[in-house]
Amino acid sequence: MLISLAMALLMSQAQPGTMPVDVEAIDEAIDCAIDANGPAVVHLAGSIPNSPAELAAYGTLDDVISGCFQDSGLPDTPRTRSLFAGQAAEQLYRNLGYRFSSRTTYENLTTISLAQAIGRRTEGWPLAAAMAECIVAHSPKDVEKLMRTRAGSKSEDRAIKAITAVFPTCVDTGNQLSLDRAGLRAELARAFFRYLSLPTALLEAAVETN
Repeated sequence: MLISLAMALLMSQAQPGTMPVDVEAIDEAIDCAIDANGPAVVHLAGSIPNSPAELAAYGTLDDVISGCFQDSGLPDTPRTRSLFAGQAAEQLYRNLGYRFSSRTTYENLTTISLAQAIGRRTEGWPLAAAMAECIVAHSPKDVEKLMRTRAGSKSEDRAIKAITAVFPTCVDTGNQLSLDRAGLRAELARAFFRYLSLPTALLEAAVETN
């Protein structure tokens, strides 16, 4: 489960060859998709990347997302969809007005470490998703602070810097993973949304208050 420590691209706004992230356009697309099928957006935001649940959510939302991307001037690419899912998780969380408090979601940790427990849980996951799951479990308060920052801001810089302290626990030099800060933020947002395991009533409220 552990990921690569060689992640200098995390401090860059975008990877070489990628289009700049238009946060406002993605927000517009999220609003559009929630208006069309809010519950499916909730399921997408809380799904594990490349999982059957994510594929099912995308299957339901495929035409909606394509249309909303077109209306917002966004390219319909895997990267844009990944950022869309992460930003949707952030937006839904903020709409809840929910006050987060740290808690342990993994049981029987007396004989194994938290990293080992998460490693078992995330076996077979995409590397980026597994890394994000580990970071959120170890430092949920720092991730929550990141969710409340504006992309590209100094507060985002500070939040990401705090999160990098967890990398040695969740990262192994034996694997290679390149993420820019937008990609990292999207993965962390979805992992944080899963970590909360919010009740259905609260999730529905998030959609209704959008």
